[in-house]
Amino acid sequence: MGSSTQDARTPMPPPLDRTFPRVRGYDVLGLVGRGGMGLVFEARHRELNRRVALKTLRGEALADPVYRERFRHEAEAIA
Repeated sequence: MGSSTQDARTPMPPPLDRTFPRVRGYDVLGLVGRGGMGLVFEARHRELNRRVALKTLRGEALADPVYRERFRHEAEAIA
């Protein structure tokens, strides 16, 4: 059996998948769910090496100030 050059303790970076959004400071790992206003992704915060849920607004919600305000209130409530 050949030996691996990758140390078993070193995490491999996630595969690049351009169907997921690119968010500075995060590796987006996969889609978790869809809601009325947006999409929720599983992501890894690079600096903290911590898995998080990352919610994004859909295009039509971004254009509507009422949806943006609801999104902001939701984010504040969760924080």
